[in-house]
Amino acid sequence: AAYVRGALDAHDSGGNWIIRVVYYNSSHAYLNQADVAGNNSDQLTSAWVSKGGSLITPSGAAYLHIQFWYYMGSGWMAIDDVSLVKTGYPTNLAPNPSFDTTGGWTENKSSLFPATTFWRGNWGIAAPHSGTYAYTISNLAYGIIESGDISAPAGYSYNLSAFVHGEMDPVERGGDWMVRV
Repeated sequence: AAYVRGALDAHDSGGNWIIRVVYYNSSHAYLNQADVAGNNSDQLTSAWVSKGGSLITPSGAAYLHIQFWYYMGSGWMAIDDVSLVKTGYPTNLAPNPSFDTTGGWTENKSSLFPATTFWRGNWGIAAPHSGTYAYTISNLAYGIIESGDISAPAGYSYNLSAFVHGEMDPVERGGDWMVRV
């Protein structure tokens, strides 16, 4: 299980989110996978909620990987407090479960979706459920398009304008846009 929250833009998203377990044998060869949470009917909100499920390791399994998928979406997903506990034992086997230190997790993204970003942070959409940090997967923007030098001698007046178009989520947004000189 893990605490998750997020926002998928219903107008622009064709995908969703999944918590998946991938099984490998002792030679680290792929065996199979199982989705334990997430699908098109299980939408995220901005409130933290624990999501997960039970799993049974298949024959030949020696290792597993936990994967958090956020795919073909417009919006964001935050993850915190990951828990993988073997039945009857108290130890949490998930590496760095609250993301309070670096390590234990690998960021993977498809070259077909270059706007995908990962952020281990402690404010905005990455405000943690507990501890100091949470992890996010999003396509949220934080970028600047800047011109090169344009000759502009002192003492002259200028007008600057541009046609801009876009949409910002009025509920989930934490930023803004500007034209700056």
